Amino acid sequence: MTVFLQVPDTELHNRIVNRGEKVNESDVAVFRARQVVYDRIAAGGLKRWLEIDNRRDTGYAVDAIVSEIEGYIVD
Repeated sequence: MTVFLQVPDTELHNRIVNRGEKVNESDVAVFRARQVVYDRIAAGGLKRWLEIDNRRDTGYAVDAIVSEIEGYIVD
């Protein structure tokens, strides 16, 4: 199973800056390019590919991932 934590690039930028790190335009270009690749993979409908909305708190993402893993094991 591959887990992709989905975060809009603006929010990703803000999180990095809030940690005290610098982000330049080339970093933002990498974020966007990586997103295009991930979106293409996700659109392929791979069963093992899991996208989680990571705009919420960490607990939400963890619960969603655990729930998916438990469902995967049971199937």
